[in-house]
Amino acid sequence: MEFLSVNPAGGNANQVSLPVLNNLDGKLLMGLTTYSPSIVSLTPGKSPLVNDAALKCSYLNLFVGDVNQIWNVPLVDLMNNQNFGQNNSFVPFSTEFNNLKIIWAKSFVFVADPTLLVPTESFMFNIRYADAATQMDTK
Repeated sequence: MEFLSVNPAGGNANQVSLPVLNNLDGKLLMGLTTYSPSIVSLTPGKSPLVNDAALKCSYLNLFVGDVNQIWNVPLVDLMNNQNFGQNNSFVPFSTEFNNLKIIWAKSFVFVADPTLLVPTESFMFNIRYADAATQMDTK
């Protein structure tokens, strides 16, 4: 697993680029979740999380390398059920990615209303991944 913090201060009006993720190059995406500030107050780097209003109008755009697709996923769909006061059973990761190989350097967060972003706040993702060779051996 890998925690990823993304600060919107360096992005353009609507697009927040992800940092370079060399350690995830060639890995398969197995699961992904993001958090609201009501669940996790600070990122591992001690930044506050992006406010709920900004999260609700933000999307993660993932570039899938092997099939030349772009997945546009609302961030609220990547939150576990403990976020926003839902009483459903706890689901730690969204696992609908089917072990996709993501091109992280081209992926980004799109914010429909960038006026909701605060420069000191960060998006936080928890990425579950596997080595491609290991996954191929187990199928």
